[in-house]
Amino acid sequence: MAIHCSGHTFTQAPPSDSSHRQVSTPRTSLSHGENGLRIPKDVLQTIRSNLRSVYPELAEKPFSGTRMCWYTDSPDDDWIISRHPTDQGLVLATSGSGHAYKFLPTIGSLVADLIEDKLEPYSRSEIRTG
Repeated sequence: MAIHCSGHTFTQAPPSDSSHRQVSTPRTSLSHGENGLRIPKDVLQTIRSNLRSVYPELAEKPFSGTRMCWYTDSPDDDWIISRHPTDQGLVLATSGSGHAYKFLPTIGSLVADLIEDKLEPYSRSEIRTG
C-alpha cells in the first residue's frame, strides 16, 4: 500500500551556530534505529482509511514494516531545470517528482539543450525557470 502525496519534512534543530539552516533529511534505520522507518501518524491513518474502502479486512491488521520513500519533489511536483539565478554557469536539474527516472531521456535532452543554449522557447515555458 502506498500513497503519493506532497510529502513530509523531517528537520532536526540546527547547531547552536546560527549560520546553519534547518535542512530536511531522511529518517532511516541508520540514523534513527528502528524508529527510522516509521511513517507519520497522519499517513498511517490515511493508509488505514484507504484500506477500509478497498480491503476492509486488512484495515486493522498490523503492518510488518513501513518506510517513507524520500523524493526530491518540488512543492508543485514540477521539475526544476534552470540556470542558477546568480551563477549562469551552474545548471540545476532537480526535483524528482516521484517518478522522474522514467523521464530521464527527455529530461536529459532538456538539460543538454539548456546547457548548449538550444532550449526552445516553448520548452522554457513548460518547465520552471528558477
